[in-house]
Amino acid sequence: MEREVLELCEAARTAADAAASLDGGVEEIRCIQALNQLKELPITLQLLLSTQVGRRLRFLKNHPRNKIRAFASELLEKWRNRVIQEAENQNEKNKSLESKEPVEEAGETAMADHKKVRRRKVENEKCFESPAAKIRKN
Repeated sequence: MEREVLELCEAARTAADAAASLDGGVEEIRCIQALNQLKELPITLQLLLSTQVGRRLRFLKNHPRNKIRAFASELLEKWRNRVIQEAENQNEKNKSLESKEPVEEAGETAMADHKKVRRRKVENEKCFESPAAKIRKN
């Protein structure tokens, strides 16, 4: 899938560069077709990040041809919204996990503090049992 995305990105880029020249009507159509194929693919957040396709096509938002500019802007906006939506979903998952953790963490902290107190008592008792401590007692 990653390879296909990169190939379509490169095809759109090449056609867009050619369409910017004198009479690039055919190249404009090729560019829009490649962008349309990209739009139809089920692109995930991970795929967007690994291919950096959004960055590679960002320059098309300022293309001299109106159709390419409009189509690229629409596509990039769609991907942007998908990234935002997936980030919000991930934040909601993290929040639901965090709301469960403090209770467990508080119990672990209390247990850890209890162990520290117990260790200190044991260490203090060992001091009293040492030969020097016995001599001091006598």
